[in-house]
Amino acid sequence: MRDPNTPPPNAPRPRCDRASVLVAALLVLLHTFASPASAQPVGAGSTSGHVWLVLPDTESGGAVLVHAPPRHADNTARYRASEPGTLRVVRRLTFMPVGIAAGGDTVTLISAAATSGQSAESPAAPRGFALEATPTPMSDFWAYEPGGRFLPVQPLPEGLEVRGVSAYDDAPVLLGRLDGRWWLARLGANAWNPITLPEDAEDADTLVLTAATGDGLGIVETGSAGIWRAWAWRGEAAGDGRAWQLSALTTRRSLGDGKIFRLGRRWLAVRSMPGGIEITTLDESDERSLASVAQAPKGAVIGVTSDFGGRLVAVWTREPGPGATSDDDVEIAEVSLATGDVLYRGDPIRVSPISATQFRMLAAALVALAVIALLIVLGPGETPAVLPEGASLAEPGRRLIATLIDLAIAAGVCSVIFQIPVLDLLTFGVLFNGDGSWVALPATLGVGAAIGIVLEWLIGCSLGKAVLGCRVVSVRAPDAERAKANGRPMARALLWQVTVRNVIKWALPPVAALALLDSSARHRGDVLSRTAVVVPSPPPEPESE
Repeated sequence: MRDPNTPPPNAPRPRCDRASVLVAALLVLLHTFASPASAQPVGAGSTSGHVWLVLPDTESGGAVLVHAPPRHADNTARYRASEPGTLRVVRRLTFMPVGIAAGGDTVTLISAAATSGQSAESPAAPRGFALEATPTPMSDFWAYEPGGRFLPVQPLPEGLEVRGVSAYDDAPVLLGRLDGRWWLARLGANAWNPITLPEDAEDADTLVLTAATGDGLGIVETGSAGIWRAWAWRGEAAGDGRAWQLSALTTRRSLGDGKIFRLGRRWLAVRSMPGGIEITTLDESDERSLASVAQAPKGAVIGVTSDFGGRLVAVWTREPGPGATSDDDVEIAEVSLATGDVLYRGDPIRVSPISATQFRMLAAALVALAVIALLIVLGPGETPAVLPEGASLAEPGRRLIATLIDLAIAAGVCSVIFQIPVLDLLTFGVLFNGDGSWVALPATLGVGAAIGIVLEWLIGCSLGKAVLGCRVVSVRAPDAERAKANGRPMARALLWQVTVRNVIKWALPPVAALALLDSSARHRGDVLSRTAVVVPSPPPEPESE
């Protein structure tokens, strides 16, 4: 007996099954497009030339914040320019930010609000964290404050769904959905200050906030190819409904996962295409190609800064090839947005105060000097010294002050020759400039030795010794007897003697510094050259009857 609920064999199949599947699929698609997009790697640039990028960390599952320092020097000489391709790792993050903003020397990261599947301790609202780059005297090295952590910024509203993060006038700007409406605000001193959107933009289904460049802010109603509405923000000072300027942008294709940038009055679109990164300019009449980065993968992280007419920095992880030792092989490309030229492409440049060749040269020189110093220290012992009548050995403190005077004079000469501040030479700051100016330091020692040799040979003392009342004399017995026979109070040191003592003194300062600890107050240069630094002895006191 057939079940009454079972349709007859020849009965037509209900068509609602196919319709139900179609409706369900449509609902899934609508849910997908309506829900917030998953966090993607982000980047931002500032008017001062900084570019900040957040890269995914495959090992920890978090992210890494990296910094491309400015490629031009600051007008106030606070920092030096860095070479194209320079990239520095700043911090490792436990989360992937949903947006990033750069203003001046500060970067602000925005994290997403917690979802229903996260723990109760997770924040119900997006959170912001700030970090500041501080220049150091070491070439284009930067310090990041506060050390080891971030500064929290003013809290954001609960339930806010972040759609875009940018910056205006060095302050972060955030676009999102709040209570079913668009919400735009800029970070102030004490709170996020709402920005009134254009009336005709409040009902838009899709709004894109221009990515942070440090120059220009706008929102675009994107869609498929055709005409997009775009509003450029003139700032709060405009008032009276004139804060936004509406324009139309003609596009040839949809934005997809790309980004919109505003540099001054220019609108730029950056898309990841199958052949690489495509950069185009947008205006009312047409979309034109500006530049491209060939073979850049879809996961490339992009930041744009407005210095020198605009500069784009893209960083990505290469696919591991044959013989690769790591799956974190990073490549960087820089493109001029003024000319479209590729300024750099290749491995990131690791910042170092000196090059590898210079380091090897310095290491070899230090080893050679150490060997020579050891031979001198372990060389022949001190020979008997014949001091002139009416003279005694100069005190170590007096000799030290005289040497400092001579060093300051030599540094002043090299400062003029190399165009380097004297303070950088005397404090060894030239070792960290990274521009080859470190050669001024050995040059200073060489100039000091040359001045000492010439003056001590001609007049018997350097300028520093003359100020302190010291003289360099030969203490060999034959020289002392010859001087006495000729009626001279002191035996002047010969050229070879002053050469030996000055070379050891200036080329091996630690060896010369042993005079401060030696009971005879003579360093090894004096001992080997048979010389001494003397001062007039005080006249003997008359004997009392």
